[in-house]
Amino acid sequence: MASPTQPDMELKKAVKELKQKMIESRRKMNIAEMQVNQHKVLVQKNALIKNVISSYPDESRMFESVGRMFMLSNKKDSLTRLDERSKLAREKIETLEGNQKYLEKSLKDSENNLREMIASKKAAV
Repeated sequence: MASPTQPDMELKKAVKELKQKMIESRRKMNIAEMQVNQHKVLVQKNALIKNVISSYPDESRMFESVGRMFMLSNKKDSLTRLDERSKLAREKIETLEGNQKYLEKSLKDSENNLREMIASKKAAV
């Protein structure tokens, strides 16, 4: 058993691992948050574009950018592509938010485990 003046090596190692896990989890959560915001902006842009395109006559010809070129399209196809992009973005938002919840739960569990370990070491001393 470690003396009261010396830190318990097992506890010290657990604290170090928790700090690393917290830093990594927070970094992943920040990245996920940025991606969620990007996808939300994309959904908003698609909604605005859809509103504008909807006001055009049905026989309108439109150009869509594909990389560095533009392809001729019609109104119906353009609206369909916008809907598909918005749907994919919403699915990614749901997935990322689920990952964020998982990371938060994992982080809280780790903190609780560390607290329990500290409490058990104090009780043993």
